[in-house]
Amino acid sequence: MDLPPVIPDQTTTLPMTNNLARRQIAAITSFYPSGVASGAGVKREEWEERDGDRVDATQLRAYDGSDPSKPIYISIRGKVYDATSGHSFYGPGGAYIVFAGHEASRALDKMSKDEADVSGDLSGLSNKELGVLADWETKFQTKYPVIARLTDDA
Repeated sequence: MDLPPVIPDQTTTLPMTNNLARRQIAAITSFYPSGVASGAGVKREEWEERDGDRVDATQLRAYDGSDPSKPIYISIRGKVYDATSGHSFYGPGGAYIVFAGHEASRALDKMSKDEADVSGDLSGLSNKELGVLADWETKFQTKYPVIARLTDDA
C-alpha cells in the first residue's frame, strides 16, 4: 500500500537529515530577532530612536561590554544601537568587540577590525565600501533598536 506524500504544514515537522541542516536553521534563527525569520516582521516604531536622546563619544565608550551590568552600544552613521542581544559578537571575547562603545562606520565599511579604522570618518571610501556599510546598517536596523544619536564622532 502506497502512502500519500507528506506535505509539511504548520503542525508538521520534518526530521532533520543531517547536522548541517540543523546548524543552518540555528544560524538563521539566531541571526534574526524573534519573529523576523518566520516572516512576522518587526514594527518600525519599535526600532526608531526616541526623540531627543543624544549621547556623546565619551558616554558611548562607557557601553563597551566591559561592565556586564550595562548594555552594549554601537554607533553606525551616528545612530546608536543597543547591541546587547549580540553580546556573543560584541561583548568580551566576541569577534567584534572592537566596535562596542564606538562609532564603527569606517571599520564596518572597510570590513576591518583594526582599532585605527573604528571611527565615523567616511572620507575617501569607495562606492563599494559604502555599499558594504549600507549592508551592515541594514543588518543592525533589523536586529537592534536605535536608542540615541551620536553628537560627535568617536
